[in-house]
Amino acid sequence: MLESSSNQYFATLPPDELAPWLRDYCSRFRMKMSQIGIASRMQESEQYYNGLHFKNIFGGNTSFIGASGSQGQLKLLAINHYRNLLQHILIMTTNQKPAWDVRAISSDPDSLASAKLGSTLLDSYMSKKRLARYLKATAEQALVYSKGFLYARWDDFLGKGVGVEPVQLPDGRTAQRIAYEGDVSISSPTPWDVYYDFTYDDFKRVPWMMAVVYENKWDLKARFPDRSEKIDNLPTKYAFESQMLGFSRMQQIQESDLVATFHFYHLRTDAVPAGRFFYGGPGCTLVDRDLPYGEDRGKLPFFRMVPGEVFGTTEGYTTGFDLLSINKAYNVIISAIFTNQQAHAVSKILIPTMGNISVEQLGEGLAAIKYNPGAPGGGEPKPLNLLGTPEECFKFLDLCNSLAETLSGVNSVARGNPESSLKSGVALGLVQSMAIQYASGLQQSWAELQEDTGSFLLCDLLAKHANNERVVELAGKRQGGQVKYTKEGLQGISGVSVELANPLMRTSSGKMEIADKLSDKGYLKDARAYIEVLETGNLDQATQDDHQIRDFILWENEELMEGRDVKALVGEPHLEHARNHFVVTQNPNLRRAAASGDPEAAGIISRALAHIQEHIELAQSQPPIWAVIAGEAPMGPPEAPPMPPPEAGPSTVPPPPAPGAVPPETPLPANAQVPVQ
Repeated sequence: MLESSSNQYFATLPPDELAPWLRDYCSRFRMKMSQIGIASRMQESEQYYNGLHFKNIFGGNTSFIGASGSQGQLKLLAINHYRNLLQHILIMTTNQKPAWDVRAISSDPDSLASAKLGSTLLDSYMSKKRLARYLKATAEQALVYSKGFLYARWDDFLGKGVGVEPVQLPDGRTAQRIAYEGDVSISSPTPWDVYYDFTYDDFKRVPWMMAVVYENKWDLKARFPDRSEKIDNLPTKYAFESQMLGFSRMQQIQESDLVATFHFYHLRTDAVPAGRFFYGGPGCTLVDRDLPYGEDRGKLPFFRMVPGEVFGTTEGYTTGFDLLSINKAYNVIISAIFTNQQAHAVSKILIPTMGNISVEQLGEGLAAIKYNPGAPGGGEPKPLNLLGTPEECFKFLDLCNSLAETLSGVNSVARGNPESSLKSGVALGLVQSMAIQYASGLQQSWAELQEDTGSFLLCDLLAKHANNERVVELAGKRQGGQVKYTKEGLQGISGVSVELANPLMRTSSGKMEIADKLSDKGYLKDARAYIEVLETGNLDQATQDDHQIRDFILWENEELMEGRDVKALVGEPHLEHARNHFVVTQNPNLRRAAASGDPEAAGIISRALAHIQEHIELAQSQPPIWAVIAGEAPMGPPEAPPMPPPEAGPSTVPPPPAPGAVPPETPLPANAQVPVQ
């Protein structure tokens, strides 16, 4: 653990000492990253990803053809396979819409309603608040830099204005500023601007983090009019970057309204029992208070994503680092090929030195070459071919492509250039899904980023800080309008989980195959559902009605367990209701209590069985059209019970007729003769 110069833990220093300590730590952090080689790889990866392959040679990028060598004889041509491969990995990882599963604290109706509201809010923040954009930016930075961060916090100066409030100025005067309802602030700061204690051997154990955020000083002055003069003393973005080992990503911009502010958070620990949140900079404290997020030890509002871990450190690792040298080698060879082609593309003629050769202009741009084959040393002029490039050069380019695809796991199918042997859509989808499976480590980190962000947004930001009634616009093709909510409506949420989709669902051919099968089996009820599965792989359209039915059945079970009666209606899926309501009776504790004479337990079982019987009777008696509407097979009326046997008594069976006699019930023919006895 790093200590301050006064042997006092830095996180407990007063604000006017803490801010300078944090500023100095930024320099030490970047110096440490340079010493262990991480900073140089991050810079080089950033340079190649942005097409600045030959920046250090001639200051150009992939849109220029540079020159190198003592006389500029070598032409430099850059082909950015590096960005192409990382972009394919990014798309394969992030193109699937997250399947949010908002978990309720219990199965009671209020908690289930909270979970449903939470899903609506997450969908709204993904689309309306651009949460999806920042999540993807975090994943992209993780691929390029080996680590990416998402920063989510509650900002009191966002949202709708709800009035004005007085602010006491240092000179005793009172100023007015706008009061806002507050909202979630989401950003994806670059790894250059996120700092933490790098001495730990596991990032999950890090107790504090800080982001350097560049904010418009005039906005800060409007928000904090009582600190206007101190805000002027905050370093500009260029000045702050220049202090960091002389490295600045804004060397050409020396004047800016952006100033560097520190957003420092410390967990609740034995050394800092209440945690800490400091917002400001050297000589300017804007906010200094206890950690406002999480229970117990608290939560830091930063969420990290890495493609892989460097064991025993706080740092990550990306496949991009392995692709850098291959991309360099590729560009060296292709530059050599291009140099040869560019220098010798214009045809040249080999002329004997004593060939008595002359050129005669014929007009219209044509020329005739005259020569005397009999002249001493004469001979026919011949073309000089200097375009020949060794075949090994082209083979080496193929080798570089193959190595890059192998190391990245991005095969030719994923890049849109499948091998000729792959022809069927199923084969193409399978091969592409293998590329997606290769990136499973990155996908797991991507899922964890979404889970952590979603849980923090609902449980620690909105459920704790959204004090007034709010309105959220519903997202989705089948929804519309707005929903009003308060933070009390989110108290039943325990967290958020994200399911990773089957890799086949992330390929176009796989989505089409699954959509066709669902359509053939009748699970997709209309064309919109089919198109949504085809475009996004999202099964919400196909399962939305089923989810509503299951939620209603769970509500009925809760009512039965509370001892309240529920009523079955014609047209419900009675068999599904009966199966799920029977679960109420399959509780060992309930059965044990009922067997011991507990009237409440016996009443619950009795009500559940009576409700099940009600569904059975409706299923047997309702018109068949209602069963069709419910999606179940119609049931006929119950079979009639068997007739009881007749009671014992005098026999009613007539005696057998005498020989030759005709039974009395049989009519005789008109000319029949009756024998005389």
